[in-house]
Amino acid sequence: MVYVIKRDDTLTAIARRFGTTVAAILAANPQIDNPSLIFEGQTITIPDAAVPQAPQPVAGQTSYIVQEGDTLFLIAQKFSLTLDDLIAANKLIEKPDLIFPGQTIIIPAKGRIPTKPLPHGGKNTEEPGIPGQKPLSLISATLEDGRDIQGSTEIPATPAIKLRFDKNVVNDSVWENNKKSIGLISEKNENIPLNVTRIDDTVDFSQRMNIFARPVSPLVPGVSYKLKISPVLKSKAGEVLGRTTSGQGATISLKVKGPPAPLG
Repeated sequence: MVYVIKRDDTLTAIARRFGTTVAAILAANPQIDNPSLIFEGQTITIPDAAVPQAPQPVAGQTSYIVQEGDTLFLIAQKFSLTLDDLIAANKLIEKPDLIFPGQTIIIPAKGRIPTKPLPHGGKNTEEPGIPGQKPLSLISATLEDGRDIQGSTEIPATPAIKLRFDKNVVNDSVWENNKKSIGLISEKNENIPLNVTRIDDTVDFSQRMNIFARPVSPLVPGVSYKLKISPVLKSKAGEVLGRTTSGQGATISLKVKGPPAPLG
């Protein structure tokens, strides 16, 4: 299998993703003189034994080929599935946070087939982008280690959450609005205080699409929460999230790991 190296890839990360070793990749790629010097756009060969076999759909299921920029969270949203349902249908995915373009996954029977194909790049948009007018979309919601949080029941009590969008959402012109557009609600409908932060786009432009959120106090083990992103969250260009969410914004369900506190 030929693999095109992406930004921030390392041979160690690639080996882990495909269930192989750095040594095996180097053996299949004698042109690599220095394992620490690989670059974006470079093509390498993944040893055949490391390439997972594509799962085969059964009656009522369909298959989907992972696109550049996809995450399981994003695919689950597109097909109106929970993340747990999508993972359960793809038992060959040992590490759900490590899917790759070209990989085939199964969409369970209960999944809704989109009326529009996923745009190039797998972005969660409902219409093609127009230069300067591209709709604002939520791309992923993960923990700091890269795990999707949608539908997860293994959330730590003090999660560091990273929300990634497809446009600049941290510029000074929109930040005051956007930091008030993210909230956390408990299963008892209580508002949970959050620290919502950014990395200023004048400090690190590559972080302009990321918003970070962390509860002020530890969450309660065994309790479910909903992270809500308001439809008025806005990009620097003036696009609002409600445009790609039918005016609803985004809601991410999660549960803190651990047994609930005993009653009484």
